[in-house]
Amino acid sequence: MARKSSSRPVLLIDDSHEDLFLTKRLLARAGIKQPIVTVDGGEEAIVFLRAAALPGAEDLVPCAIFCDVKMPKQNGFDVLRWVRSQKALKGATFVMFTGGDVPEDRALASELGADHFLVKFPTPDALKKIIDDCCGC
Repeated sequence: MARKSSSRPVLLIDDSHEDLFLTKRLLARAGIKQPIVTVDGGEEAIVFLRAAALPGAEDLVPCAIFCDVKMPKQNGFDVLRWVRSQKALKGATFVMFTGGDVPEDRALASELGADHFLVKFPTPDALKKIIDDCCGC
């Protein structure tokens, strides 16, 4: 498991700016103190995470990654596969975040190594529990 650190960021990946905004508000209501990094889609997420995985950039490795399932170009499953293939990122808690609870999506997320599968938008308490468990706050 990744080392716990309150200074490591929480990464939000979504192609919807509205959903990113709402999720950030929920995290604020939950009292989350970690830095929040938002990226617009799977390709941008992989660029950020590739840089975070470089030697010396360990503090940029997110303690939690919340990733939308349905995105153009690289969807959430593509990002999850890539993250789980990266040694430096294997300990990050990965949360699939979706607008609908599709059983096939839930099963695939579990098979690929997602730690959680949440339907948008969970309660602030649910988010706080996940982040407290993985980020150590």
